[in-house]
Amino acid sequence: MKPFFKTSALFCILLGSFNLLTWVFLISTGKVNHIDEQIVSLVFHWFSEITTAILLIVAGIALIKKWKKSRQLFYLSLGFLFNAVQGAVIYYIVHFELPLLIMLSLFTVATIFYGIINFTGFYDLLFLTLGISIYGCINVLGNAFQNTDLVYIYYTIPVFLFLCILTVYSFLHKTKTDTL
Repeated sequence: MKPFFKTSALFCILLGSFNLLTWVFLISTGKVNHIDEQIVSLVFHWFSEITTAILLIVAGIALIKKWKKSRQLFYLSLGFLFNAVQGAVIYYIVHFELPLLIMLSLFTVATIFYGIINFTGFYDLLFLTLGISIYGCINVLGNAFQNTDLVYIYYTIPVFLFLCILTVYSFLHKTKTDTL
């Protein structure tokens, strides 16, 4: 395992754990606003955040143990993470919470850094894009169901299903760069 792969694995495990702990803290201390008004949207958002955290932790473990599809899992989880961090950065810009904005900006830079230093080609970009897109679809669907926006639901569900099928198919497809 090359040096950056060890730090990439550690980065994934730490960020995944941090994500879970952050949401436990925010929910348990009542820092999440408008729960009663936006419960459907929040449930979808929490699902995407928990999925992000689990993917990151599993990707980190996969990198350490050199699992066959660790590279794809790593880039899929980075896609989820990149979208999650960007959404949080925008939220904290609007609410001007400088310490959190600085921390999340550092997470963004680190995510981009680990994505670039481990990048080898098309499949990395494919899984990164799939992670970003699936995370986005989950949140769009949550907002659409919350607002009973049938047009968004009608158009987003097929896209979401296609992306999930493409992800599973791509995981099953054999490549030369299955591990980092």
